[in-house]
Order: sequence, then C-alpha cells, then structure tokens
Amino acid sequence: MVYRLAAWAVFGLHWVLSLWLFGGALVGLAYPRYVPIHLGLVGSVLLCQWACQWRCPLTDFEKAMLSRCAPEEVYEGAFLRHYVRKHFGWAIPPKRIAQALVAVFAWSFVLWAFDLFFGR
Repeated sequence: MVYRLAAWAVFGLHWVLSLWLFGGALVGLAYPRYVPIHLGLVGSVLLCQWACQWRCPLTDFEKAMLSRCAPEEVYEGAFLRHYVRKHFGWAIPPKRIAQALVAVFAWSFVLWAFDLFFGR
C-alpha cells in the first residue's frame, strides 16, 4: 500500500513538472515574472538529466515503487514516452523529449532576455 501511494505521488509530481516544463514558456508569454522560475526549472532538469546519464530519477523511483507493489505495471523507457503512448497512442522517438526540453530552455531564455533588456 505504501509503495502504491509513493508510485502515485511520484506519478502526479512527474506530470505536474512535465506540464510546467513544456507549458511554462507559454505561461511566460502572459506572465513574464515566471520566466526566470521556468528557466531555472528547465535548466535544473537538464542538469539532472545530464548528471544521471539522461535518465530521470523520478522515472527510476516510480519504477522502483511499482516493482514493489505491481511488477506487471513496470514499464520500459521514459515516463512521457510510456504514458503518452499508453493514453494517446502517440509514439515519441527516444531523443525527441530531450530535444524538446532543450528547445523549451532556449525559448524560455529568449523570452527572459527579451523581457530583461526591452521590458514590456
């Protein structure tokens, strides 16, 4: 029971972080004060991914918790690739998530720099 709750908690946190990572740049268009927060989060996620050899520690933790309570639910690969394919039927190529994250980081940096130098 504890492992199932831990797996669900990590799952929820992972979705919230993923939505903020990929949608935060859009929020930054409307609310520029959130751009530095988004930029810091995306940068820290990229640094963490790089330090963990492009493996997400949240994914590994979720898989470890699932293996304790429901081994048949443990999946291979990345969190987003698995759940997007499972629920939407879209197959995301393995490197596409990292490329998208780098693109989001660059876009958020451009927004932040634009706001910093030109103001709105």
